[in-house]
Amino acid sequence: MIKGKLLKELRKLNKKNHVLFEAVFKKADEMCINPQHYKNLNYPLNKYKRVHIDSNFVLCFSVDEKE
Repeated sequence: MIKGKLLKELRKLNKKNHVLFEAVFKKADEMCINPQHYKNLNYPLNKYKRVHIDSNFVLCFSVDEKE
């Protein structure tokens, strides 16, 4: 689920770079299917995972198993 500030930033990204916007949503779909596939960050950020988008950007995310 995408919410808050990220949603606002994605709307701006859609206007500026639609190709990157589509790549972010494609990765988001993959993350929803199998979030454990992605690598954890190092301590002290080890509760977050990372995924590379379009080979130039890294998206850091956390998984809330309750939702």
